[in-house]
Amino acid sequence: MSNTVEFRGFKDYGFFRVANAVPVVHVANPNKNADEIIELIGDAWVGDVQLVVFPELCITGYTCEDLFQRETLLEAAKEALNHILDKTRQCDLISIVGMPLVVENKLFNVAVVFKKGTILAIIPKTHLANSVEFHEERWFKSATELPVKELCIFGQTVPIGTDVMINVINIPGCRIGVEICEDGW
Repeated sequence: MSNTVEFRGFKDYGFFRVANAVPVVHVANPNKNADEIIELIGDAWVGDVQLVVFPELCITGYTCEDLFQRETLLEAAKEALNHILDKTRQCDLISIVGMPLVVENKLFNVAVVFKKGTILAIIPKTHLANSVEFHEERWFKSATELPVKELCIFGQTVPIGTDVMINVINIPGCRIGVEICEDGW
């Protein structure tokens, strides 16, 4: 009788390992947030995670309020995303981060899906929270106002919209769809 137990890895059964990562968020400090996000993506990669999901607007912080109207913050958020893409090129997992993004002079609350330095898709939020302490309609446009289906960012042409699905090539039939907060309700 053997004490050895055989186990086939989760990938052999078609499972997809997902992690939810919650960084320490530094409000209106995209550079510091990028460093937090990069570290957590690295941890997920070492942990054999295939998809790591971050909170809504994690690159800037959700509570920036009227700072979302400042070009300085919006440009810093894009630079932080570019830094994240660059520093995680070796990590072979899909990551999803939240950020504000200007598309043809309209500001959207988006989820950016990427892997190994390549943006796979950008998903804008449709249903904006706008009651009590939430005032998203003050700063953001709904995905229903999105003027394009593709966006050129960092030299990449990327699909943008609420109807974008990501096919996971090595797991037949596995597709990833993204919804942000109220959109899932």
